[in-house]
Amino acid sequence: MTRNKKADLAGFVFIVLVALIVFSLLGIFYKSKWDFKGEVYTGFLDNFAYVKMNIEEDSLFFHSEDVIFGRYYSIARNNQFMKNSCPMINNLKEFCEIDPELNDFFKTTLQESLDKRKFESGYENANIETKLENNNFNVKVSGLITTWDIKQTPTTWKIDVEDLDKLLNPDSTMQIEYSPEINFSFNFNDLGVNSFEEIWDYEEVCRNEKGKTKEEFQACLNEKLKYFDANVLPEIEYNSQKYYIVRLTSKRKFLIDDELKSIEIKFAVQKLD
Repeated sequence: MTRNKKADLAGFVFIVLVALIVFSLLGIFYKSKWDFKGEVYTGFLDNFAYVKMNIEEDSLFFHSEDVIFGRYYSIARNNQFMKNSCPMINNLKEFCEIDPELNDFFKTTLQESLDKRKFESGYENANIETKLENNNFNVKVSGLITTWDIKQTPTTWKIDVEDLDKLLNPDSTMQIEYSPEINFSFNFNDLGVNSFEEIWDYEEVCRNEKGKTKEEFQACLNEKLKYFDANVLPEIEYNSQKYYIVRLTSKRKFLIDDELKSIEIKFAVQKLD
């Protein structure tokens, strides 16, 4: 079969013309993206900054969770959630009252850790506020100015660019500066545990029904405390008073000292006859 060279040439010319038109239009569109003065173009740059902001937010979020969990584990292990005045019952502390300063301790621990982190991350001017309300930790970060030095790519460019020649230089370094406000919250249940306030409240609810058997007391705890398995040991007598020994074991295992471990909380409560 003989090829029609004129037809091929005409087809080729047509394709080239279409391509030139398309590239011309793209060129106009591309140049229009740089036609701004002191304003952030809501395009790839915003998307890039949004992704970076989410990375910062996730980093702060997981850091905050780690801090609170570490403090929770330490308090649980050392029975520091009870008031200092609670008596010892056979080498085990009676859960007579929750420490009223416990919430402030958690909040202060988180605030100090985040303040330290912002200096380590170069965010000295950021303002970080923490608030503990109804077992929810609320974190707000404002005044955070994040700057990234990046090489020119097709999807990133510099804020406040006026000299287009710099943009066309593939060796130039561009800078993105973004000042987001970050807000997030989490609670003890998100960590996979009940708060100490919940443990105290539910223990009181389950125990304050007179005449309740050990089995009924244990069943009530297991119903209320969703994140722990409750085991109530046989009652003991101390100074003519009867006590239950309660052992709570977290259903979820956590990476502690490079091992997956459950959190265990153990305390004594007086039996009500």
